Amino acid sequence: MSDQPTRRSLLASVQTKTPTPLSGPAPSPVDDHALREAAERHGFTAAGSTPPTLRRKRSGAGRSYQLNVRLRPDTASLIYDESNRRDIPIAQVIEEAMEALCQQRGS
Repeated sequence: MSDQPTRRSLLASVQTKTPTPLSGPAPSPVDDHALREAAERHGFTAAGSTPPTLRRKRSGAGRSYQLNVRLRPDTASLIYDESNRRDIPIAQVIEEAMEALCQQRGS
């Protein structure tokens, strides 16, 4: 029993293709303006075209409930802009918006 166990190769039956060089004519260059129009039409934006949204640091404000939501980019941008403009937590912006909605419904 001093023989080493033989191991079988699980990849022995896998055959890989060898890469072939590209054949045929080279692709024609794409018009940048047409490409940009098509990207905008389908909702894509160029990298760096919009400034990244700055996240705010967290602060302890007695809030313990986490609410994860999906928002449209314009709605999230409004919330972040208001929070940054007034230098208050995002949660406070949402709380104040809900208070304003409740007051509007009450009147």
